[in-house]
Amino acid sequence: MKERLVLLTLLAITTAFLAWFGESMSDTAWPVLALPEEVGRFRGADIFYCQNEFCMHSLTAADSDTPAKCPKCGSTLDTMALAERRLLPADTSLIRRKYEFPGSPAFFVSIVVSGQERRSIHKPQVCLVGQGYAITSQRTLAVPLLGTAPLHVMLLGLTRRSAEQSSGMLYSSSYMYWFTDGHHRTPYHVSRLLLMARDNIVHGIRRRWAYITIASQSSGNAKEDVDEMRDFAQKL
Repeated sequence: MKERLVLLTLLAITTAFLAWFGESMSDTAWPVLALPEEVGRFRGADIFYCQNEFCMHSLTAADSDTPAKCPKCGSTLDTMALAERRLLPADTSLIRRKYEFPGSPAFFVSIVVSGQERRSIHKPQVCLVGQGYAITSQRTLAVPLLGTAPLHVMLLGLTRRSAEQSSGMLYSSSYMYWFTDGHHRTPYHVSRLLLMARDNIVHGIRRRWAYITIASQSSGNAKEDVDEMRDFAQKL
């Protein structure tokens, strides 16, 4: 009897947590993994990575302008960097685009869709620190959407030293992310894991989750940076 009471209490706490942190969405089919060619005044281009570990050149190009091979060494190009291709499970999907407009900082957008293994998507903060970034701020942000509830995202302030030892300059950037499985959306990694567990245990299903990010170099004006990020996310 005591064990059943403990189990019911845990289920009640989990349900309350999900109700607070998870947002229900309309029951729509999972979309094709793609990003728009334009977002507002910004025009996008795909990002490609050389698969030669001694080159690892990256470039941006529209579909019609993409070279068949790396222009520097002639090796194969991929939408994943070589390290990502080696580390991520084979059924992980990933797409990236760089959006530019003259006179404005560029926006880098990526979508990672998990496969059967959980390691397709990691906790963002751990990955960013592992890549050499320092997290200077963290908060949730509401992005208004037309005809539906606002999109709640996580917004991080990041700094990173230049890789060039001669300069050692400190670069600041803004990093926005959220998760969705097409049925729910949340800015919290823990909430995503709990929603996955609930669907798996209660409903016997395991949906593929997407990790969506938007990154841009800071202009030096924090308020303008937030407004630009929110506006870009809304249009995206």
